[in-house]
Amino acid sequence: MFRKSKKAKDYYDDYYYDDDDYYDDYYYEEYYEEDKEPEKTKSSGSTPKSSAAPKGNNFDSLLSEKDRELANLKREKEELAMKLSSVQALPNHYQQLEEDSTAMKAELAALRSENTRMTQEIQQNTEVVSRAEASARQFQREINVKQTELDQLTEKMLNVQTAALPDPETEQEKELLKKQVRELRQELTAAKDELLATNSRLIEEGAISKEDIAEVMLEAKSKARQIVDQANYDSRRIVSDAERDLENISQDARTLYQKIYATKSDSEMIFEELLRKLTILSDVERPEEE
Repeated sequence: MFRKSKKAKDYYDDYYYDDDDYYDDYYYEEYYEEDKEPEKTKSSGSTPKSSAAPKGNNFDSLLSEKDRELANLKREKEELAMKLSSVQALPNHYQQLEEDSTAMKAELAALRSENTRMTQEIQQNTEVVSRAEASARQFQREINVKQTELDQLTEKMLNVQTAALPDPETEQEKELLKKQVRELRQELTAAKDELLATNSRLIEEGAISKEDIAEVMLEAKSKARQIVDQANYDSRRIVSDAERDLENISQDARTLYQKIYATKSDSEMIFEELLRKLTILSDVERPEEE
């Protein structure tokens, strides 16, 4: 009963010492004082014996009241301990709230940045789509023009090929010229034969001198040379015209082939560019559909 209170283990022990020790001291003092009073009474002889019963009743009531106070103090102590635990947990809870708030702010900033980026990307994609549509329309016009040029060149090539085929009139003209050359050669042969016959007759008749024979021979040779030159000229002219026509046809064919090849390359490039633009356009529209 007279033990000293132990050292406080928590925050409240600094303010609330052991209740049992408190009441032990208190009761000790009460008991001590009550023990002294009978001695005084006995020594003085003035206190009657009938006063012992009220003293006992007062002690019981006081003890009950102190028990109630002790129970109230214990209850208050438990409530304060619970409040202390809650208060001690507040810093950790507040720190967690701060961390959650910081994380939410960072997430909100990231969402705003993502929203801004997506808005800019949508605007850029819209511009790309518009440019792609304009380019597609321009390429379609260019394709139509190139297709028209290709059709015209194809038709011209067919015309040139048709022109390169043997022309009945040209063949007839060539045959006529060849016939004329043969006739001229026959005339030359006949003239030579006639010249030889004339020379033989004149020599036999002796009616003409050597000078006259030489003159006749010169005229015959001159006439024969003229005939031969004319035949050679006509022959060269025919061959030259034919070669020139063939060269023109070949040149036209090469030029037409180059134009067709260039047009084909341009058309393939336009088609490839159009396909690339259309592919970009379809890739841009696909995320929006998803």
